[in-house]
Amino acid sequence: MALIKCYECKTEISDKAESCPHCGAKPRKTGLFTIALFFTAAVLGISAITPSKTTQNNTQYHDKKSIEDTLQKQNVWQYESLIDDASGKKISSTSILSNNSVNLEFPYAGGTYAKLFIRQHPRHGKDIYLQVNKGQLHCEYRNCYISIRYDDGNVIKNFVSEPSDRSNETFFLSNYKKTLNDIKKSKKMYVEVMFYSQGSYTFEFNTENLDESKLNP
Repeated sequence: MALIKCYECKTEISDKAESCPHCGAKPRKTGLFTIALFFTAAVLGISAITPSKTTQNNTQYHDKKSIEDTLQKQNVWQYESLIDDASGKKISSTSILSNNSVNLEFPYAGGTYAKLFIRQHPRHGKDIYLQVNKGQLHCEYRNCYISIRYDDGNVIKNFVSEPSDRSNETFFLSNYKKTLNDIKKSKKMYVEVMFYSQGSYTFEFNTENLDESKLNP
């Protein structure tokens, strides 16, 4: 038996007493029940602010699904005409998104997809280039090329160059005329590129139904 103070009159009473013999107040219950109640409240609070692994996985799934849905809606040739401010002449271009996205490691969270451009510029000429939305495209300084396959054909190498602004998200393909003809004759185009510190990944494009007449300036 131990003595405790009544919370009402502050008189010492037995901890076994059901009520204070002086003022009649009943002692408050403490101990394991209170600790258990506090612990339960703490756990519930943490659970409320910390998403479960299932929730996180679902979020990642929906993020990826959203990206894939966007790609599926836009993986046809999109045509655009702009005016070059310097020359006052028209820039004609078409682009297409890759059918797939890839997941690079930190710090490039989320899906990385590629976009293929065919452009006719009044000052810069005709170009075909590849652009990614995330990551750093990489190649060896003296041997800068990417691997391309059309439909079920053989893998070929296409030497690439960087843009004048040194952007590491864009590669310009060489041999415009041959590359354009290969694209026009194909239904699928597979492009393998290397990312800095990430390795190599392949993007797939639906290349059929290209209307070259819409590219004429």
